[in-house]
Amino acid sequence: MREKRWAVLAVTLVGVVLGAAYTAEALRYRWGSLANPGPGLFPVLVGVLVMLGAVGVALETFTDPPVGDAAWPQGVGRWRLLAIVAVAALYVATMPYLGHPIAGTLVMFAALQIMGLANWPLKIGLALCLGLGSHYLFATWLGIPLPTGEWW
Repeated sequence: MREKRWAVLAVTLVGVVLGAAYTAEALRYRWGSLANPGPGLFPVLVGVLVMLGAVGVALETFTDPPVGDAAWPQGVGRWRLLAIVAVAALYVATMPYLGHPIAGTLVMFAALQIMGLANWPLKIGLALCLGLGSHYLFATWLGIPLPTGEWW
């Protein structure tokens, strides 16, 4: 159990360093205001939340009593996990061609299918809202350019 705690501490350190680097890079963008946010506001908030989350995990690990080792998924759970990783890789591979709006919508649909959402109208609606909505939020509202792809 002691090794697990030190492993969590190492991951926490990596999370804090990556969050700090992300935040430092995000500080180069203009912030804008809450009424009219610039492209730097959201990345700075994300970087700070990554650092706080990493520290929170470390605090929880060192203050809570040990609960045992985490179990790697077996059977269907393992295949679902691998399928989600494959879909994420496919998103990265198709983004230059499809752009974020289309690739994001397709990835959301695939992820909802993999997670077992059976209601097709809900699945299609959520995929459209998340894929196209995230493009609207970042590209239009926050002014953060997202890849539009060759086909968009």
